[in-house]
Amino acid sequence: MSGADLRSFKLLHDLCGDKAADRVRLVTTMWDVADESEAVKVEDALKTHWQSLTSVEASLERFDNTSERAWIIVEELENTKKALLVQEELNTGTRLEDTSAGKHLRPEEWVAP
Repeated sequence: MSGADLRSFKLLHDLCGDKAADRVRLVTTMWDVADESEAVKVEDALKTHWQSLTSVEASLERFDNTSERAWIIVEELENTKKALLVQEELNTGTRLEDTSAGKHLRPEEWVAP
C-alpha cells in the first residue's frame, strides 16, 4: 500500500474508533474475474494492513459482483448502531480539527512517511 493509502486507512480507523469498528466492512472486489490464487495473495497482504480494524471486529468481505452479495454485505450493517468515534468527540464539544480524525486534515499530515 502506498503512503497515501495508509494515511487514508488511518483516517478511516480514527473516524470509526475501536468501539464502532464492527460497522466497518472492508470489501475486496473482482472475485468474479480474478485468478483466485492471486486474489488470495492480495487479500492476505491487505489483511496485514487492515489488522488494526479487523482486530477490533471490522469485517473483511469478498464481493463477487452480484447483487445478492451486495445486499448481504449491506444488510449485515443493520444491527450496528454504535456512534463513531468522531461523533462521540464532536458531541463532547471537541472541534472537528481537534478530533482524532480531524488531525489528519492538517497539512503536516499530508507529508509522505
